[in-house]
Amino acid sequence: MRIKTGDGKYYYFTPENVRTSMLRKKLGDVPIKEKWKRNNVEASIFQLGFNCNNGKTRYREIAANRLWGTPGRRG
Repeated sequence: MRIKTGDGKYYYFTPENVRTSMLRKKLGDVPIKEKWKRNNVEASIFQLGFNCNNGKTRYREIAANRLWGTPGRRG
């Protein structure tokens, strides 16, 4: 797809470019506190999946891992 610019040249774009632009505009309307929630959730998921040496996690006991990871499965 293409459009003609003001100086007579053509600007080419794909349907993926249009979809990305629409998504960026939609995300721009999201309040900052909602964006923070998303960042916190993504960080929490990363911490659950991050393994240290010998298959261990950053939390000491398996009970602590289960308690910390359980609320995410309820929602």
